Amino acid sequence: MDLLPSIEQRRSIRRYTEDQIPRELLLTLLQAASWAPSAHNRQPWRFVVVQGIGQKEELAAAMGERLRVDRLAAGDAPEDVEQDVERSRQVLTGAPVLVLLCMSMAEMDKYSDARRAHAEWTMAVQSVALAA
Repeated sequence: MDLLPSIEQRRSIRRYTEDQIPRELLLTLLQAASWAPSAHNRQPWRFVVVQGIGQKEELAAAMGERLRVDRLAAGDAPEDVEQDVERSRQVLTGAPVLVLLCMSMAEMDKYSDARRAHAEWTMAVQSVALAA
């Protein structure tokens, strides 16, 4: 596919088929993500592949609880919060596979002053976003 049309036609998917993702395709996608540019070429990303329904349910429950706590602390209506938690659970458990992108600062430069340390963290965040 040509680059510009593929960028223009990109969309977010939140409802999935039950089709399994072939292992080779998943590995190809992870390899492509690992080619993303990164600050200092440090590649501060880690990928976690989650496929089992039990693992997806566990992750969805933990994320839902964090969402619930944050939204209720913000003063949101409890019924709205619960709808959002359930919607999130359905998205996470409905996908045949989840790829979690995690950020590691282990290989990034270390600075004692807060300004430069925060800049390094920001560059790591941006690097992981590019891998996504």
